[in-house]
Amino acid sequence: MRLHRFRWLMLSAVVALTGCPAVGAGGGGPTTRAELPHDVVVNLFQWNWRSVAAECPRLAAKGYAGVQVSPATEHVQVFGNPWWVDYQPVSYQLQSRRGDRAAYAAMIQACHAVGVRIYADAVINHMAGSDGGRGWAGTNWTHYDYPGLYQSHDFHHCGLTGDDDIRDYQSREQVQRCELSNLADLATDTEYVQGRIAAYLEDLVSLGVDGLRVDAVKHIPAADLAAILGRLSRKVDIYHEVIDKGGEPIGMGEYTGSGRVLVFSYGDQVGSAFQWVRSPGCAAWAAASTAPSRGSSWTTTTPNGTAAPRCSPSNNPDATLWQRFSCSPGPTANRS
Repeated sequence: MRLHRFRWLMLSAVVALTGCPAVGAGGGGPTTRAELPHDVVVNLFQWNWRSVAAECPRLAAKGYAGVQVSPATEHVQVFGNPWWVDYQPVSYQLQSRRGDRAAYAAMIQACHAVGVRIYADAVINHMAGSDGGRGWAGTNWTHYDYPGLYQSHDFHHCGLTGDDDIRDYQSREQVQRCELSNLADLATDTEYVQGRIAAYLEDLVSLGVDGLRVDAVKHIPAADLAAILGRLSRKVDIYHEVIDKGGEPIGMGEYTGSGRVLVFSYGDQVGSAFQWVRSPGCAAWAAASTAPSRGSSWTTTTPNGTAAPRCSPSNNPDATLWQRFSCSPGPTANRS
C-alpha cells in the first residue's frame, strides 16, 4: 500500500527534476514561473505539524500550491513505530506522534496564511491489524473493539478464506469484504459505520483542510464511498488511492464520481517515455542522439549546450522502473 505510494511520489520528483527544456514564448509554452500552473502539491510524509507549519512559507515562496500531510488520527504503537503505524487507526482522535489537535489546527492556519493548502491523508477502510494494545493517545483497543467507536459487528468477517485475509485479487468480494493484511475491515456498507467515518472527515473539514487523499479506496465499494463523502457539509478536493494497473475486476474508473484518482500506471508510462525517448518535448534530445537500444548507453546535448544525462537501459524486461533505467550526469558540452 505505502510502498506503491512512495514510488509514485519519488517518480513525481524525478519528473520535476529531469523534465525536458521548456518551450519558448514563440512556441506558446510557459517561460516564467508566474506562467506555470499553480497546482503542485508536495507530500511532507512523516513530518510533524509544527515542522509543516514552519515549512509552508518556504514552500509558498517556491510556488507550491499545497501540502499533503500524514494521517492525523490516533494510531497503534509498536516497537520503533515505523511509518505504517499511521495507517492503523485505533480512534478518530486527532492525536498522533506528529502532534495533537491544537497543533494540527495551527498548522492549517499557518499554511493558509501564506496561501498553501492542506490535504489530509484519510484512512477509512480499516482499523488496526493486530490483536490489541494501547494507542498513542491512550485508547485501549482490541482487533474488533474500539471503545466508543466500533464493535465486532461493525466489521466485515468475510469467511471466504481461512484467516479472512484477501487471497485472490480477481475476486471483487474478497478485495472489498476480506481483510488487507489482517487490518480489521470496516463494514462501510452499514449506516452506522458510514456515519462515524463521515463525522471524522467532517471534523477535518471543520478545521479547514482543503482536500482529502483517501487511502486504500479499491477495498471500499464505490457506492459506499460516495455515500460517506456525500455527507460532508463543504465541498473539498478529493483524490483516491486506487492501485489499478489493469487485469483486475476493480478499476479506478469506478471512483471518478466521487473524486479524482491517483493513476499508478503513470510511473510505468513515464519510465517507458524516458527509456525509449518517446516524449515529444524531448525530440531535440532524441534527434541529437543515436537511437537507444537495450544494453546500450547514450549521451545527448540539450539546446542550451549542456549534456543530457548518460542513460543505460537494462536488458531485463521484467525489471522495475528504477532497475531498468539508470542515468548519470553527462559532461558539460563544449560551446562553439
